[in-house]
Amino acid sequence: MVVRPPFLPSDQPDTMPGSSSQTDSQSNHSVKRRKSIFSRKTEKSKAISESGSASHHSGSDAGSGSQHSRSEGSGSQLGTIQDDLTYTEASEEGTSPSAHANRSDQTYGQSFTISSRFRQVIRKRGWFQILSGFILLSIVIAALVAAIIIGLRNAAIQEERRNRINSTPVITPTEKQSIVGTIRGERAQTRQFDFVIDERLGKPDGFEKDMLVVNGQYPGPIIEVNQDDLVVIRVQNMAVNTTSITWHGLFQVGTSYFDGVRGVSECGIPAGESMTYTFRPGEFSGTTYWHAGYNAQTSDGISGGFIVHPRTASNSSYDEEVVLHLSDLYHATSTDLLESYLSPSGINGDIINEPVPDSGTINGIGQYDHLPDVRRPPPSYYRLTVEAKKKYRLRLINAGSFAPIRFSVDSHNLTVIEANGVEVVPITFTGGITLYPGQRYSVELTADQTSAKAFWMRATIVNDQFRYNSPNSRFKILGIVQYGDLRAELPKEGEPSPSSAVDLNLDQLRPLVPFDPPSPTRTYLLDVGFNKAQDGSLLGLINSTAWEPVHHTTSLSKNLGSNQIGASITDSQFVISHDKAEVVELIIENFSGGNFPFTLHGHRPWVIEVGNGKYNGIKPNTGINNSTNPNPMAPVQLSPSASPLLPVLAANNGSSTAGSSTSPTSTTRGTQGSPTVTSPPVPPPADMSQGSSSQTKGAYNTVGSVPQAARAKKYQQKSLPSYDKLYRRVRRQTQSRLMHPRQKSDTFLLPKDGWIRVRFVANNPGVWLLSDQTQWHQAAGVAMQIASLTSTPVRVPDEVTKFCTAADLDD
Repeated sequence: MVVRPPFLPSDQPDTMPGSSSQTDSQSNHSVKRRKSIFSRKTEKSKAISESGSASHHSGSDAGSGSQHSRSEGSGSQLGTIQDDLTYTEASEEGTSPSAHANRSDQTYGQSFTISSRFRQVIRKRGWFQILSGFILLSIVIAALVAAIIIGLRNAAIQEERRNRINSTPVITPTEKQSIVGTIRGERAQTRQFDFVIDERLGKPDGFEKDMLVVNGQYPGPIIEVNQDDLVVIRVQNMAVNTTSITWHGLFQVGTSYFDGVRGVSECGIPAGESMTYTFRPGEFSGTTYWHAGYNAQTSDGISGGFIVHPRTASNSSYDEEVVLHLSDLYHATSTDLLESYLSPSGINGDIINEPVPDSGTINGIGQYDHLPDVRRPPPSYYRLTVEAKKKYRLRLINAGSFAPIRFSVDSHNLTVIEANGVEVVPITFTGGITLYPGQRYSVELTADQTSAKAFWMRATIVNDQFRYNSPNSRFKILGIVQYGDLRAELPKEGEPSPSSAVDLNLDQLRPLVPFDPPSPTRTYLLDVGFNKAQDGSLLGLINSTAWEPVHHTTSLSKNLGSNQIGASITDSQFVISHDKAEVVELIIENFSGGNFPFTLHGHRPWVIEVGNGKYNGIKPNTGINNSTNPNPMAPVQLSPSASPLLPVLAANNGSSTAGSSTSPTSTTRGTQGSPTVTSPPVPPPADMSQGSSSQTKGAYNTVGSVPQAARAKKYQQKSLPSYDKLYRRVRRQTQSRLMHPRQKSDTFLLPKDGWIRVRFVANNPGVWLLSDQTQWHQAAGVAMQIASLTSTPVRVPDEVTKFCTAADLDD
């Protein structure tokens, strides 16, 4: 078959005088075009001819002849056909494989045309080509510069990380270090502890992460004291960020400035500095813990047990006491998690989504299923070694940031004997017990099983209210109860508990020593929810106020320190204050769509009542009677006989040693008369925007008047659809009371779409935080303050205030 390239104009005009027909003209045009092709490739054609076969030589000669006859002007059809055949032989048959491989695409018509034109365009070097080349070169240079900058930045980050983080890995405490009770019954004395906070790399669940730890271990060391001891704790901050330590559940009577809450009682401990906390446990005894009081650093690892043995020995029936520190675990740092949670884009595109934990730990040990290293070691487990027929008190602490944890031991019954520092009537249950963050329970376990030598201890993260799925998270955290030292032996796989097992109903708990609370003299209605700022970021609210800690000062020193409560309340503060002892009742409604644990510092409230839906009960009583501007928070005037005589707890006034005082938990109705309750002056309506609920200033930011606190105005709140939907749904629900527990607890659960009534005696001088114990919610603003006995000045010692003006104090 003859292959004819399509007609293309040659470099020179093709004129064929003397052509007698159109066919001859077309043939001659084709021949002339082929001549033009070969004339351009003269040198290459010669090379191909010299390296070709015999048939190739023949084809070349014929090709020469045909070229010669065309130059003579021959136009016969036979000559054209002969030329075509000769061209085909020379092009297809007479070329060796090596020549074929080296031959340019100019040998083929269309390919040659495109290549030729492209070369011509390039040779012309027009402005378009120059501009394109410049842009391409600029892009290449920019990419190289960006790669160099990113490389240098990453190297600097890694170098800074290596210099900042202690190269010594985080230590996991031994089983022996979790056993307490050896000092119980000793005489009162001063007990000193040294804490050093630094940053280290740890692998609590096998995944390496940056951690903030105390004394190089996670969880931190257990503080064990007796009730009348003087506790001295020197905290040295070797991390790069400011921090503080708060002592969960302790009353801090006379030492409110050592409560450890950033912006409320202290400014924090800057990097490289140290501070000494000195206080007495006072009337607190039982199980509690210490943790970071600065931002959400608890999730980074700053926490540990705090055990206070009672001054009088209880009728304990157990042989040993073991602290079990339970916690959710995040692989990212609290800084990164808060940045995502409080950003306008939120987590997974929704600002209401709280960070979901990656796993959890029992005494600092967990298991993670998605480790990147395929050669990862086998999982580790916390092991509790028991002896047959002995009874063990397990002091359970949920020291986590967000998730409730269900605790159980396979094939073993548990008996609860303590709840949040209060001894309770023992109740035995066959299933598990659920703890929310901040909650503590003591349960007794009897080593009475003979069916096996090892049993699973389970700390299961309860995820039924997580707002999004986290498929890589592990919620089943395991430990081992072993009869004797079994070392590497594991329990047999099986069900967590028999189908007949029943979890503990916490509503059934009753204090071992019952005590009826006094009648309230002040009642306040609060609502809790979320909204968003104008920029779309999340705001957590109590009565329309998103709390923010004050900077470079404290609420305590600004208010009780100068005895001017209300005058220095900032835009982001919602404060309820009283200048004398009061019995305060708070009715807290929840429009946030989840169960949230709340903690009141400096007090141990009675839980009076819990219910679903909206609250339609007792009319709030704030001590403010404003007939001009009707307010649902207005009081019902109390008669003198309705108010109990309340002991005033003495302030320590700045001394380094905590003074003794009357316990707030031992208040009784007086028999020597009662103080007269009078309504304070009513502030003008303009004062309702000052952001204080001081007795001397008025009840501000109350839900009844639907206020807009200064910070809410500052951020120009926008409606959060999910919050509005929850609010309407809860408001439509019929009120239902769930229980009348009469429990006492510093940490209590605010039910989803419901309400709770709590009551406490406000006779402990200081400013105290009431907040959601969930770290993320508190950081979003779900907190407020209670100022008690504002007529009693508190002189804050220099040990606390010395860092408030530090230039390197984190904001």
